[in-house]
Amino acid sequence: MKRIDLPFLSIETMIKEFFGYTTHQYSGYRKGHCRKIIEKFGSIQRVKDADPAEVEALIGKANTKKVLNSSPNNKIPIMQTKFSSIIAGTMLWGKWGRKMSQADMADMIQTCFENGIDSFDHADIYGEHTTDGDFGQAWIQTGIDRSQLKFITKCGIRMKSENLQNRVKHYSYDKSYIIGCCEQSLKNLKTDYLTCFYCTDQVR
Repeated sequence: MKRIDLPFLSIETMIKEFFGYTTHQYSGYRKGHCRKIIEKFGSIQRVKDADPAEVEALIGKANTKKVLNSSPNNKIPIMQTKFSSIIAGTMLWGKWGRKMSQADMADMIQTCFENGIDSFDHADIYGEHTTDGDFGQAWIQTGIDRSQLKFITKCGIRMKSENLQNRVKHYSYDKSYIIGCCEQSLKNLKTDYLTCFYCTDQVR
């Protein structure tokens, strides 16, 4: 595995790094502050570049000071990768939608690439855990160099499945599950790195 670029950190990590609380100590009040930050600014970096008065109005004077004066060692790294203006979603390419063959997927990837779309969004569950594998085979058929494409994928939803021994659909964020999903995505997509990997948030 070469690298995994992470565009953001979790709510709990943001609290620990920027408000001085461990994941067991943070209050729902401060968790709310972090959610507000993510919803409005997208990341701590954008907060640092924003008008302090605007931040203060959002999360309060004391918390604004902690965020703007946080240690350089605690900065969330800004993702430098530039995605295409349109990102091709693959959820309906396979079993869940158009039931495209690998040859059809290869044609679609080629068409996207020729029209300036180099970013493709996946999830481990698409097509009941089959679409990313078919996409990986299709991409190999195109002959497009990996460095010219961006692969995005995610995990977090565990579908009801007898094959995977999941009896109930649920969300999961435990370490072993996330690492396992990442490794499986690398294998399925026939690549040694992912451009972006993240966890799906729970739908509220």
